[in-house]
Amino acid sequence: MMGLMMAAMVSATASMVSAQLNVFTGVLTSDFYRTLFKPGASESELVTVGRATTVVLAGILIGIALGVPYAGGAEKVILSVTSLMVTPLLLPSVWGLFSKRVTQRCIWPTAGISFAVGALVKFGLSERGFLSGIESLRLLRTWIQANQRTAEAFVGVALPVLILSVIELSSRGASEGFENVRAKTAEHIHRPAPRTSRLPALVVSWVIGFCGLLMALLAAVNPDHRRVQAVFAGALFVIASLCALRYMHK
Repeated sequence: MMGLMMAAMVSATASMVSAQLNVFTGVLTSDFYRTLFKPGASESELVTVGRATTVVLAGILIGIALGVPYAGGAEKVILSVTSLMVTPLLLPSVWGLFSKRVTQRCIWPTAGISFAVGALVKFGLSERGFLSGIESLRLLRTWIQANQRTAEAFVGVALPVLILSVIELSSRGASEGFENVRAKTAEHIHRPAPRTSRLPALVVSWVIGFCGLLMALLAAVNPDHRRVQAVFAGALFVIASLCALRYMHK
């Protein structure tokens, strides 16, 4: 069971990393390289640039992973990255879905200001930061060091909301992109959803049933916690049966 769990974790992590690398490589190749540097690039050239970008991004990720122990552990790195980077990048896109004044250009001031202030909080006002020698910032530095998570949450969440609120209130009129989306939405023709495949339900039922069989075999040969293993195996068989019934009646 430990090997099964490790295999699931490794495969899920590898799949996620591969998908994220493909997404960022596609954006950097299509939206930056072809749009800004070489609009007439051929498909073969874009594939070459995409492969090179994938290698560079993978190397950066490996370097970050190797530096995680020196940054306080995975938990601190994940919390810091999530609080300082995810919201400034994601919030303008979500905000733009409901606002006619926030455009894609708002991502740059929101992310830029948030990243700059976050770098000052994380690296400048820390215990050994590059601003630790300024006496006038002693009180602020002491508070940030005592409330590191609160300061990061403010910079990563409250500051982007404040910036977008200022942009929302200071902008006048609806953006061209919002008007185009509203026009296309009005012209949208609702079509019936296509019939989905029943194969995924069958695959899931077989996999869960096989796991239930493994648990049943463990319960038969292992005297420790036999009842728990038997109950778990029965639950897996029930779930597999439900998935199979879903496949048959879909």
